[in-house]
Amino acid sequence: MNFFKRPKAESPTDSPFTSFQVIPPERPGPAAAAGPAAAAEPPPPAEADNQEGISEAKPPRRPRRRRPKAAIDDGAVTEPELLGGPAADETRAPPVEEPSALAAEAPAPARRGRGSGRGRKPASQNGRAAPALPEVDLSGVSSDTKALAELLLRQTAALEVAAERQFSALRDFQRAVESVEARLDATPTTTRLPRCGIFVDVPNIIYTADRLRVRIDFGKLLDLLTSGRELVRASAYAPISDDPSAELQAQRFVQPFVDRGYKIVTKQLKRFSDGSVKANFDVELAIDIVTMADRLDVVCLVSGDGDFRRLVELVESKGVRVEVISFGQSTAAELRNAADEYIELSAILDRIT
Repeated sequence: MNFFKRPKAESPTDSPFTSFQVIPPERPGPAAAAGPAAAAEPPPPAEADNQEGISEAKPPRRPRRRRPKAAIDDGAVTEPELLGGPAADETRAPPVEEPSALAAEAPAPARRGRGSGRGRKPASQNGRAAPALPEVDLSGVSSDTKALAELLLRQTAALEVAAERQFSALRDFQRAVESVEARLDATPTTTRLPRCGIFVDVPNIIYTADRLRVRIDFGKLLDLLTSGRELVRASAYAPISDDPSAELQAQRFVQPFVDRGYKIVTKQLKRFSDGSVKANFDVELAIDIVTMADRLDVVCLVSGDGDFRRLVELVESKGVRVEVISFGQSTAAELRNAADEYIELSAILDRIT
């Protein structure tokens, strides 16, 4: 006997494999509202076949629910409708508006550039009304183009306001500069007078004046040489007698400079074996001029000694003006040529005597 031979079913109902028919889903009715328990109750199992060779019957297979693809793609039927859920109109999200339309309706935000302070007032608060946007016909253009055009108009208006502020600031600055210039013009300016130093070789001038029988007032000479100048130092180099009993102020070379505004530099006369006397101040006078040259603008050398020619050239090389004042009869030609200016005492005797 062949145990693996399947017996022949007498009728479709007697077959152990019961066939099922796919029934399309229906809308939920009163039975669906009973709850998930009723829907989850499995169908009754098929009757077991007691025929020979089959121990137990197989459970029936549940049909797979499939949604119609064409209806879903066309938007006519949605998945919630097939499964008995809410309608598609209730769950469908509202339509989203185009970004271009939103940009056209919403005003463009004001851009804050560099240097725009928090406390800056708008143009209307500064006494000037904000410029109105020009009228531009934007009919017949797309929403994107219209939004861009409005943005450009706002930027142009902002630039005009900034330019007006800059022009106003420049006008205020110009008025401030003109005010300062007016005050400076009204204020008297003080110019520095040239600094002057006077150095007198007393024996050289006194001996020549005695020969010419001229008595010079050295106080008037000082006033004449310092006119329009700032006097720094006036020094007179006068020899004195070697007699200790002689009064200093009454001596021949000292008395003309007492109380005349001069600093008197004295030196005793030297007596030689032949009976002659001499007091040479060339070294002392030259050292004083070179020492003070950096603080002087004009050096007045009252002497005609040609030994001072090299001294005059040295002082002039420092940028100091040198004037030689002496009598023509006792002035060396090389000294007169080296000086920046030579003043003849004989020509001004009426002003210094």
